[in-house]
Amino acid sequence: MRDLVRDPKNRETKLAVIPDGYFQLATDSTPLGFAVELDRGTVEEKPFKAKIRALGEWKVKGAYQRRFGTDSLRVLFVVAPTDRDRKRLERIKAWTETEGGQSLFWFASLSDLWPDTIFDKPVWRVAGRDGRFALFD
Repeated sequence: MRDLVRDPKNRETKLAVIPDGYFQLATDSTPLGFAVELDRGTVEEKPFKAKIRALGEWKVKGAYQRRFGTDSLRVLFVVAPTDRDRKRLERIKAWTETEGGQSLFWFASLSDLWPDTIFDKPVWRVAGRDGRFALFD
């Protein structure tokens, strides 16, 4: 899957949207959509911020809706721990917030995600909010 969107900071530039994964959960009303990004600490600040802008535009401009047929989207960043950057999760949350990303973007450490925690335990951080949250209440 690959979509192109215009960079909101430079309308002459197109950015690629290529999530590492995508899934939907069925509900009684609309399907809930989730793009998944696995962060292994290899992408530096500037290209990471471009990825955030691309994902935001993908949602805002309706390209996501056209591709998947639902308005619902959360982008889940799963951050793998690295010895090189122990504060990586906090840094990418801050980078996301400086790019205007808010509740669209959620972050969790890979070490906190287990079958019994991923959905209903407060292991997720959310751009623009303090604290930890469950994906579903």
